[in-house]
Amino acid sequence: MLRWVGEEKLGSRLFVDFRPIAWKIFWILSSEETSSGRMDRRIARETHNPSQCGERPLYWGDGKKLMDHLFTPWRYAYVTSAKSSTRPGVADALSAWPGDKGCVFCNLIASIDYAIAGGMNADEAERAGGLIKRGKHCFICLNAFPYSAGHVMVVLYEHLDRLAALTTEAAHELIDLGQQTERALQTVYQPQGFNIGMNVGQAGGAGVAGHLHMHALPRWLGDTNFMTTIGETRMLPEDLETTWRRMREAFVELGV
Repeated sequence: MLRWVGEEKLGSRLFVDFRPIAWKIFWILSSEETSSGRMDRRIARETHNPSQCGERPLYWGDGKKLMDHLFTPWRYAYVTSAKSSTRPGVADALSAWPGDKGCVFCNLIASIDYAIAGGMNADEAERAGGLIKRGKHCFICLNAFPYSAGHVMVVLYEHLDRLAALTTEAAHELIDLGQQTERALQTVYQPQGFNIGMNVGQAGGAGVAGHLHMHALPRWLGDTNFMTTIGETRMLPEDLETTWRRMREAFVELGV
């Protein structure tokens, strides 16, 4: 909620009123710029859609530019490739695979296995697909749209959409790999905490609702800052290939 702070000269100030659907940006005028004591006379208000924040810069009340655009071409490549891909999960280097299972995770593992069977070096194929580690029932891979550096996923080989559908052995391995992932993330990133969990079903927030997977990502105090809140922009200090290499090496060092 916006609260008036007194009659002193404020100059032109920017306040943001956070609401569930849209944000309202308030321009607070100084006492010299208004003749009324009523708050509604002091405020020029603009309703602002968060999804449009990146389309134009914000300005101070006097017209001075407040915020620059940041261009992240590697992120643009992820987003555009995901939207335009006719076979999600198939990296360009693995495009020789002729199939399409209609699932990003099923396509990912099938295209990697096909490349290896065709003579591609296993490390090269798994790097191209973002595959970090294999288990008997599950594998660990990168998230191509990471929330933070080190965002990885533990994914079942089998195309199942419910945790209750797993065999006991598969469920145990899912958690075992989750524990190993936490240790590897701790070794590589020294975070202050973690988000580890699953979104089950479309209504539960799953991005790939038909194929069960567990997210694991490191967190730090203050890592959700003004860039995320105001600009809908995540700042990632490394690219996916670097994350893959560091996590791959960490699993080797941990001997798991």
